[in-house]
Amino acid sequence: MRPPPPHRHRREDLIATRLGADTTRIIPVWTDTDGRLWLDRKARHRPLPTHISSTDTKTIRDLMSRTVQIDHRWLQGRYPDTDTPTGWRNIGALRDVLLLPQRTTRTGTQPYRLNGQTIHLHPLDGLVRD
Repeated sequence: MRPPPPHRHRREDLIATRLGADTTRIIPVWTDTDGRLWLDRKARHRPLPTHISSTDTKTIRDLMSRTVQIDHRWLQGRYPDTDTPTGWRNIGALRDVLLLPQRTTRTGTQPYRLNGQTIHLHPLDGLVRD
């Protein structure tokens, strides 16, 4: 028998999100040097919409399709840079979605740091926590 492949995460973290344990939805966003938030990493053609009408189902669907469900322990609490935009709080699907900000620089992307851990969206590996 071969040993299981090495994992960067604890297995119970991965299992919990699949079994419907306490989870949080996040949406990765990229910040530029001016502090503006973007939905696209490099091109910066899609600014993060902060005020959405509850009848704008196209935008709501697009944002929800970009969310990632994580174990709630990965990103506990609301901080100014992760909190749900005020303009989303009256939209049921988006009211509890947290932001996962990642600063873009000339040399790449800096992962989000919280309590000695980093969380980032890797282009090949998906969501990674170190």
